Amino acid sequence: MFSGIVEEAGRVEAVGRGPAGRVLEVRSSRAFAEVAPGASVCVSGACLTVVANDAGRLRFDVVDETARRTRFSSVSAGDRVNLERSLPVSGRIEGHFVLGHVDAVVPVESVRREESDWILSVRVPESLRPFVAEKGSIALDGVSLTVSAFAGGVASVALIPTTRERTTLGEAREGALLHLEVDVLARYVAARLSR
Repeated sequence: MFSGIVEEAGRVEAVGRGPAGRVLEVRSSRAFAEVAPGASVCVSGACLTVVANDAGRLRFDVVDETARRTRFSSVSAGDRVNLERSLPVSGRIEGHFVLGHVDAVVPVESVRREESDWILSVRVPESLRPFVAEKGSIALDGVSLTVSAFAGGVASVALIPTTRERTTLGEAREGALLHLEVDVLARYVAARLSR
């Protein structure tokens, strides 16, 4: 489990094929140098298992199922990805509960400046709209965000300067594809109310 507070934006160094599907190699900082093989890392919103770590060069197997449900089938060397280590049991949760289970790959509708704010908007698939609410939480590419507006299937979030600088969301442009994860608590509330 993760909090959606991205620790750094790593860079994809290599993409290849392995016995389990695609192999993704990501260069990270020293903070990730101690992550042991078998550990979970949130990579742009998708929970992946570290299969090797060479001083912060992380290797992940991306099985076909994960590739189908994410945009990892089109990632290439040089791309930046958001990275977060899993939460320690004794750790603080500063964002919201993020499982790293990508619900959908969604297009950026717009990125616009409104006074001092940067507003990023994405189109939410109809099947996921019951789990999105204004002032609720969503994760885009693994970043915990508060929905500032939700109308007509479009969710908007305000990006603070730190988020724009420290994550890949600062590079997002209209038409770009992002991983969306809806709030797990909203899922359970909706499931309970539907019974």
